[in-house]
Amino acid sequence: GVRLRAAGVRQRFVGGAVAYQWCDKSAGELVRDAEKFAASDLLFMRTHPGSQPHEYLRRIRRDRFWKRGMRRLLLAHPELADLALAPLCALGERCDPAGRLRELAVRALLLRCGLHWLHTLVELSGRPAGEWMRDEVE
Repeated sequence: GVRLRAAGVRQRFVGGAVAYQWCDKSAGELVRDAEKFAASDLLFMRTHPGSQPHEYLRRIRRDRFWKRGMRRLLLAHPELADLALAPLCALGERCDPAGRLRELAVRALLLRCGLHWLHTLVELSGRPAGEWMRDEVE
């Protein structure tokens, strides 16, 4: 996307487009993947300063102060988040795909993956978490 946009290719929304996604990985595998993606994403951000590979950083920067504080606390100890969220994620793997519990489990998995991604990004970059959560990141 970055090279195409730099070459002048315009991105646009196609309202009628349909996309399906199937994932046969466990929640644990997805969390490990998030950690691997952090290394690639950091390389991308260093290669393309001012670009970000996805919306996660922008989204957490808009979080309320208390949410950013909780995120920093959990980043220091991701194993605590895993203790609370892993059982929910495992439950979601066994639930009805359309059920409310499944929806809650997916949200827990997204939070867990995001925390592991950001924790790895902080460790590999050597920059404190607060810098990544501020509005301006170089």
